[in-house]
Amino acid sequence: EATLRRRVLNGELPAAVLAVLIVVECSYIPPKVGQKYLLGMVLCPSMLIAILPVIVRSAIGMPLFGSNYKEHILCGVELWLMFSTALPLLVYFVCPCVWLYRQLLMCQ
Repeated sequence: EATLRRRVLNGELPAAVLAVLIVVECSYIPPKVGQKYLLGMVLCPSMLIAILPVIVRSAIGMPLFGSNYKEHILCGVELWLMFSTALPLLVYFVCPCVWLYRQLLMCQ
């Protein structure tokens, strides 16, 4: 880092290299904070989206996972598909929001 700064100040490298370095340094998220982001903004909502059909079935008075083995299989597959579909979608939408939030913190 110090070498890059010195080379930018000496005119050997464009200032954009230093700007990119500063953005990368300021955008770093410690693992503990990243874990909270992952659990709070991605995994928990994905699980909630996945179990939503079960909650709806319970609310209307139907058995949670169906009354026969075919419905059990269907509900199990549905849970996995809902979770595996919701997880990448939430990652796709949450990551830019976290990045923008970190950039706004950097600007302050």
